[in-house]
Amino acid sequence: MVNGVDPSDIFVEYNDGTKDTPCGLSHSNFDLAEHAFSSSLDPIGNYTSYYSKLTEPNGANDASVSDPDLDKALDQVKSNVDFSVIKDAMKTFQDIYVGKTVEIPLYYRKNVDLVSTKLGNYFQNPTQAGPTWNAVDWYVKG
Repeated sequence: MVNGVDPSDIFVEYNDGTKDTPCGLSHSNFDLAEHAFSSSLDPIGNYTSYYSKLTEPNGANDASVSDPDLDKALDQVKSNVDFSVIKDAMKTFQDIYVGKTVEIPLYYRKNVDLVSTKLGNYFQNPTQAGPTWNAVDWYVKG
């Protein structure tokens, strides 16, 4: 049976909700939660969402994911500046994420920007922050 609840309950901040708040992600009071989520472009963005010791109120691991192999890969991402090490650690993270079905993403949002051919120096933003990230560099072609 589906129990639809108000978004203010689902996304309640940890200090504003309780263990009895219906489907409160911050208190892990759910059996199954379906909601929109945007993954981080930065590999370290996965750390707070999936590292086992970073459940609320100490992080954003609302699903209480706890996997030592996942933690190890995320520790490698967090503690390195060598891109090749981070790339390998993220591959390991993604292999575990998919192989152990940590979550089931239903879709990823796609940014679609329509721009006149007269606009120069326009580049899509690879994040969800919006298309005007480099507006200061735009110009009208002659």
